[in-house]
Amino acid sequence: MKTASRSLVSRVFEGYARRGIFRSWSRVATAGAAAEGVTEFRFLWLTPVALRVTFDANRDTLTFQDLLPAMPRDSELARELKEFIKSCTAEDRPEHRRLNPDRLGVAFRNRRGNLSLIFRVQPDDHEYGVRKAVNLVNEIFLSFLAVYHAPYMVKHFQASEE
Repeated sequence: MKTASRSLVSRVFEGYARRGIFRSWSRVATAGAAAEGVTEFRFLWLTPVALRVTFDANRDTLTFQDLLPAMPRDSELARELKEFIKSCTAEDRPEHRRLNPDRLGVAFRNRRGNLSLIFRVQPDDHEYGVRKAVNLVNEIFLSFLAVYHAPYMVKHFQASEE
């Protein structure tokens, strides 16, 4: 089952790369007992900073590692981000843009001020999980950060000030 889920997740990410959505996409070799069941991907997407995403087939988690730098745990920005993500599960949100919390959970990990998003995927729902996680990260950057926190984007992701 682990091999099948890792293959499915890899195919979904490869599909985004083939369509030109992800640039410089690669699957990174992982070694050692700690890495068993873990697949790592790296690619350029919404910013000039490469994203690092891991899929842990043992835990059914997809983690966008250190997605948002310089985000203190108790900052206003972190609180607003959590509210934004919660709003993405609202029943009145269009189905294609809504996250179903019964099918995909979202958690936060903050290490040394770098925020990672961890998506808990249902064991037989990996394609949904990957696609919705990618859609949510896209919305975070384009609908939340770029619109409401442009100075953060300029400072940490070299976004244009215009």
